[in-house]
This record gives sequence, C-alpha cells and structure tokens, in this order.
Amino acid sequence: MISKNIILEILLCISVVGFGFAPVERATDGMENVHFQPGVLNRVHWEKLGSGIQESNIRCVAVDRKNPLHVFAGTSRAIYRSEDGATSFVAFLNIGVNRKIVNDIFIEQDQSGCVFVATDAGLFQKCSEQRSWEKTFSTNDTRNRSCFAVLSSQESIYLGTSDGLFYKKRVDTSWKRMKEALGTQAVYHLAQDEKYFYAAQADEIFRLDKQFMQAQRIFSLSAKEINGFSEEEGEVQDGDAFYSQQIRFMAPVDVSAPYLYIATRKGVFVSRDQGDSWEKFSGQGLPLEQITSLVVLGESQIFVGTTKGVFFYSNGYWKPLYSGMETSGINFLNKDAQNTIYAATDKGIFRLVFSQETPLVSAADYKSARKYFSSEPSIAEVQKMSIHYAEVSPEKIANWRRQAQKRAWLPDFSVGLDGNKNKTTSDSVWGSYSSGGQHYIGPDDKTFYDNFGWDVSLSWDLGDLVWSSDQTSIDSRSKLMVELREDILNEVTRLYFERRRLQLQMFGVQASQQEKMQGDFRIEELTALIDAFTGGEFSQSIAEQKIEGNDK
Repeated sequence: MISKNIILEILLCISVVGFGFAPVERATDGMENVHFQPGVLNRVHWEKLGSGIQESNIRCVAVDRKNPLHVFAGTSRAIYRSEDGATSFVAFLNIGVNRKIVNDIFIEQDQSGCVFVATDAGLFQKCSEQRSWEKTFSTNDTRNRSCFAVLSSQESIYLGTSDGLFYKKRVDTSWKRMKEALGTQAVYHLAQDEKYFYAAQADEIFRLDKQFMQAQRIFSLSAKEINGFSEEEGEVQDGDAFYSQQIRFMAPVDVSAPYLYIATRKGVFVSRDQGDSWEKFSGQGLPLEQITSLVVLGESQIFVGTTKGVFFYSNGYWKPLYSGMETSGINFLNKDAQNTIYAATDKGIFRLVFSQETPLVSAADYKSARKYFSSEPSIAEVQKMSIHYAEVSPEKIANWRRQAQKRAWLPDFSVGLDGNKNKTTSDSVWGSYSSGGQHYIGPDDKTFYDNFGWDVSLSWDLGDLVWSSDQTSIDSRSKLMVELREDILNEVTRLYFERRRLQLQMFGVQASQQEKMQGDFRIEELTALIDAFTGGEFSQSIAEQKIEGNDK
C-alpha cells in the first residue's frame, strides 16, 4: 500500500514542477509556435469551463477566430454559445431529444458571420442577418442523413456526409454530389488551405483543386504503397461509423501553410507539400486505437485527443497532459486564433492554460498539508473501494477457476421415472343355443395395471480435471473484467489526484470569497465523481475518520 507521505510528495512535485511552455515565438511564416519544455515553468493544466450546458458529454467545440470570446459547443441535443470565452453558455440551437449528435461546427470569417452545424439530422445554418436557424441539407433516407463535416470557401460550401461529399455554390439553392468515389462513400473530415480542399474517407484522403474541382487520391491506409509511404494493407472493422474509420482526424496548420497532419489508427502523419509525400511520427506512448482528434500549433507542436486523454508529441515520444482534467474521454480538440487549445470531453469543456506564478504549496507547508489530509483515505484505499463496488476484483476470477476445477469431481446426476397405470375391460356377451335352452357368458372382468419404475445414473468426465470447457468462458470473462478494472482504476486515480491537486492549491491561500467558493465547488464535484465509483464509500470514510479524529 502506498503511504500518504509518498502520495503527497508526488503531488507536491506535480504541483511545483509540472509541464511548461516557453514564451510564444514568432515563426518565419507569421504563425505562433508554443514550445513545450518540461520544467521551464511551474504549471500547465486544464481549466474546466462551460457552465450552463445541460449535457455533460460535449461532442465538439469551435471558436470564432475573429472574436475568441465567442465559443460554440455541440452535444447530442443542442448547440450552445458563449460570448465570454466559454465561461458560461446559453442554448443556441435545439435539435431534438432524440440522439442527433452534433459532429462539426464551422464559423465563417467574412461579414456574413454564418455558423454551419453538421449533425446526424442534417446541416443547419444561421447567418448574422437571420433570426432563426435554417435546415439547408437533409434527405428522406434516414440511413444517409448524417452530416460529419462542413466548411466553406468564398464561393462554395462543402459537406461530408454518410452518403458522400456534396457541395453547392453560394448562389445555388440545391446541392450537387461529387463524382466518383467521393460521391458514393462516407466523408468524415474536411480541411482546406489556400489552393486545395482535403476530404477524408474511412481510409483514404483526396485532394481537390479549388479552381478545377479535380479530385486526386493522396493518402491511403488500404494501399500497400502510395506517395512514398509504405504500409501493410489494413482491415476496416464493421459496426459503428467511428470505429470503422482508419483515418480518425485531419488538421492543417494554417490555410496559408502547406502542412497537413492526419491522425490514424496506424499512427500520426504529416505532409509538408500538400499531400505529395508523407512522414510518420513515432507512435510510442500513444494509444492509436483510441484516437479521436488532432490539433497542431505551428509546425511541430502536435496534440492528439484520445479516449485515454490528451497527448503531446515531444522528442519522439507522446506524453500525457492530464493535470486539471478529471476525465480521459476526449471527443474533440480545437484551437482559437491565439493558439489556445480547447477540449470537448465526456465531462464538459476544458481549456489548456499555463502560467509562471509561484507554486501555491511550498515544501515548508508539507507538514501542515499532511495533517490537513490525514482524515482522508489513500489512493490505494480508494482503488480498493472502487474495485469492491464494481465487483471486478481479481479474486473473483480466481474463485471461478477454483470452482471450475472442483466441479470435475462432481458427477453428472440424473434420475429417471417410469410409471404405467391403466385398466382393460370387455363388455361383450356371448352365448350358445342347445337343446336345453340358451346360455350366456359375460361381460369379462375388468383388469387393472399399476406399473412404476425409477433409475439413477452418475457419470464423471475425468478429462475436466486437466482442462474444463468452462475455462474458455472464464478466460473471455477475465479479459473483459481486466479491461473494465483498468478503466475504473484509471478514472478513479485521475479523479483522486485532480481533487488533491486542487486541495493543495487551496491550502493556505488567501483567496477571495468567489475564488474560494469556486474552488470548494470544484472539489465537491470531484468528490461526488469519486463517490460514483465507490458507491459513496469515499465520503463515508472521510466522515468516519473525522469523527474518530475528533474523539481523540
């Protein structure tokens, strides 16, 4: 069991050292590059935002590049808008109570100020001069109604759907389907630079010339070799649309730069010449199967969102950025014009912030901090609580195996019963004539049968002593249980240390009443989340230990 002293030392190091950013530098191409340098600054952490959003699971987020205070968030039911930098949100578009997920949000930068929202129920549009939303694309076929990505240029609007790529001129009222493969297969992601549009399908990327609208395949994970990149042929899984995608996300650095980054189930790639050739980054430390999104700052500052958290590429290795975020379920990453990164997660919206402030907890406060946390269970105890509550203990599988082995000594027991009850009668009357007169005989007597029998059989299969067929089922259940237990432990550990980090920040700090209230509220929220994993035992344990401490 890890002692509280060790835990506090780890947390103190995290709070004091953390990750860091170097100052923002201007690159030769005019873009801002933010360089991660561990240890340079004191803290880098995620800040939770988004009060006013009714749903906790945020599917996507977009920031107005002209006005970074305008932030849009999409859920499975609505679009929310913030005018104060994502501090508070109000409902902007309700798309129904059914599951009509918002997949993408695109904000135009011209005078029209149009906002396009691609959803599973079609495409919605609202421009600044419009008083209400307009549904600009939908089909009668509900299976092909989903819109995954949308973007626009000065002349046209492009829409990636489950039924192919569609486009229309701004002066037109009807949509046109793209020709060949782009018009028949689902298009999940769209991007653009000054010269080209890029459309990503499940395992291929096409480049479209904006002037001539000619499509060229520039990347494929199903081809063995394309554009100088060799790759074994990949298999696409059936089922959910997301899990069938080999290419999970596509992001350009900037419309004026020729760089294009893509995140796939086989790694992260970059093209520095608009798709003519590709380079592959190391996948060490990155859960490729769980990739959901990608955002790039400058030319080499790469952030990847996964269902296991956010990862940053540094020196050939992917490093997690988890401080301040109590969840690992990242649905979407995006950035604003100042390169501030926003994360849409299954627990709300977060923003990556950094500062050079003095640590809130110093080494001199260590003894006081130990006393402050003495009434709370350790991380090992909390993990044990969560395992017990979810019934995913390793002993459960071990007990199953023991029982399966003992079962071989017990025979198969069967009992058979056989009973027969009936009766036979004859009502016939017969006779004969003779000289002396007539003689009659009958009817026959009734005959009753009452038969009953039973048997018992016992059988053994001694081969089960060596290997039981039940072991195969136990192995399958064991694998699923290990995965579930790992997910639970990861989540509860993240919540525990995020709560402790906030406690360390609040400890001994002279804060305003509002700051203190916000800090206490956030700690209570994390406490409730831990209680959800432990069946309330976490708070109960804290209360009991405080009572015991007062009695002493």
